[in-house]
Amino acid sequence: MKLPKAIQDQIQDMPMISEVAQKLLMLTADPNHSLRDIVKIVENDVYVTARLLRVANSAYFSRGHEINTVQRAVMHLGETIVSSIALGASTGDMLTRPLQGYDSEEGGLWAHCLVAAIAARKVALHIDNNAVTPDQAYTAAMLMDIGMSVLSDHLAGEMDTLVESIDSQKANDFLDAEEGTAGANHADVGTEMARLWNLPPRLVATIQYHHHPSAAPEELRALIYTVHVADMIARMAGYGIGVETLSYSMDEGYRSFVPLDKSRIEALMLDVVDEFSKIEKFIIA
Repeated sequence: MKLPKAIQDQIQDMPMISEVAQKLLMLTADPNHSLRDIVKIVENDVYVTARLLRVANSAYFSRGHEINTVQRAVMHLGETIVSSIALGASTGDMLTRPLQGYDSEEGGLWAHCLVAAIAARKVALHIDNNAVTPDQAYTAAMLMDIGMSVLSDHLAGEMDTLVESIDSQKANDFLDAEEGTAGANHADVGTEMARLWNLPPRLVATIQYHHHPSAAPEELRALIYTVHVADMIARMAGYGIGVETLSYSMDEGYRSFVPLDKSRIEALMLDVVDEFSKIEKFIIA
């Protein structure tokens, strides 16, 4: 869809993500990358390297062993955490600032994205084909709601209108409510941001269709349903985004791609929350 000019102008004025973060996101979308490829990228950014070594040597991650090289840090932390650190370092307050339009407190969007990313990685492990890798799922979930960081400004003061349109069923879900109020929804805004950042097509499509995966190209549905389920797990766990938290339902088409019933999803949710509670203070900084 064509975005309103005010929203399009704000997207154009936003700073680009760092070259290191962009390269890492491109790399993790490629299933054939190697650990050495990641090390080469990270070594070229002093700030990301410093943050990486700080996290690797924290009490939780180091286990008492000093880590003083990027290669050891990447091996120790794993590429998903490395990508999270690089993304967090390059987006400034975009993902952590309060979102007035969603009645979401500081850090709410970042926490939601990180919980969903952890869940996506765990969900991907249950998929029996090569259509989805855990790293791809993690990265895609981390980025799925970036459009909220822009759209929030255009929804400020409209919370009652958004809630009323859903309660009265004038809107089918929160995407419809956003569009009726601001002239665009966060999936479309995020898609435009991802295109501007030159992100891989798989990541762009996930941002666009993560609430309606059945509308995605067939060859991408396994990945997008994985992220869709992860998004719902994050919401079930209490890590939604303000007024938007309970405004979506699970697309039942997920059963064709993700072999998890309700009880297994609930068990997975507990594992996700436990992992998040252990790493959030190191990743969200």
